[in-house]
Amino acid sequence: MRKKKYWKNVFLAFAKSKGRFLSIACLLMIGAMALVGLKATAPNMEQAGQEYVRQSRLADLFVISDYGFSKEDEAELRAVKGAKNEFACFADVAIKNSSQAVRLFSMPTASSQF
Repeated sequence: MRKKKYWKNVFLAFAKSKGRFLSIACLLMIGAMALVGLKATAPNMEQAGQEYVRQSRLADLFVISDYGFSKEDEAELRAVKGAKNEFACFADVAIKNSSQAVRLFSMPTASSQF
């Protein structure tokens, strides 16, 4: 007997608040569609990112020095097996009559293309 009243009360609650029920159902559908869309696009996004890394030949590791590398440092870095070395430089330049500064990098030839 009690279950009959319970279900009657449930159906009356839905019947009296159709707008609320529809809005909650729509929100659930939108959330489900967003989840499915994210799950479906993840492999494509990963493939596009890997292709960008391959095309621009991004470096795995940068070794930076404040005052440059000595010949011994360069020899030690060249001795690392499996590493492709490219020595470059950068300079911090202050713009005259301004409080701004710019960092200038030398143009890489083999890795991390612009």
